[in-house]
Amino acid sequence: MKTQINDFKQISVCLAEMQEQGKGRFNRQWHSPFGKNIYCSVKYPFQKDVSELAGLSLVISLAVSTTIEESINNCLPVFVKWPNDIIIADKKVSGSLVEITAESNGFSTVIVGVGLNVNMMSDHKKQIDCQWTSLQRVTNTHHDRNHSCAILIKNLIKYLKKFEKSGLKIFYDEWTRRDYLLEKRIGLLADSSVVKGKGRGINSQGHLVLVTDDDQKQAFSSGDTTVLM
Repeated sequence: MKTQINDFKQISVCLAEMQEQGKGRFNRQWHSPFGKNIYCSVKYPFQKDVSELAGLSLVISLAVSTTIEESINNCLPVFVKWPNDIIIADKKVSGSLVEITAESNGFSTVIVGVGLNVNMMSDHKKQIDCQWTSLQRVTNTHHDRNHSCAILIKNLIKYLKKFEKSGLKIFYDEWTRRDYLLEKRIGLLADSSVVKGKGRGINSQGHLVLVTDDDQKQAFSSGDTTVLM
């Protein structure tokens, strides 16, 4: 898909049956067995400068969450663990990455990569280093990946268009409803140090807001979060 980056005026979609070097945030490996899950990339052209795309990764997470709810007929609530881990029953079911390339004349090209566990039931080689689940695990039903892919692509493009028109602000209520960290005590690893505090949502840039243990309100643009007991 990156080889098509110069054709930045066209929306493109790429689907794969497996990935040999699937990556998540912080260059972590994304376990990608053949024929079990969804591995989808969407290239989307924005008539916006890179500086106007703050919070885009959160919006992608909302689009994926909506897709999951539609795929499982709303049988369980779906949450987002800032910024892009999708959680069902306290286990990760999906993640995404966003790569942004600045073009000329205020245009930007975005490549969104989504991994969604659909029919994976086991991890025999113990390659997954977190609590995980899949659509089949939570519903006890095998899912048609083509159908879920169609829903995912529809929602990604829908949310991208809404974000292009109105920015992050119109998604605040939806984010609050899905915010897995809201009012929970969490630890955030950022710049090799851990900050502990209570999650208080996001700011206008999509940064995570914490009230730290020393009663300071701070916003963080990146980091790795853990829910503390």
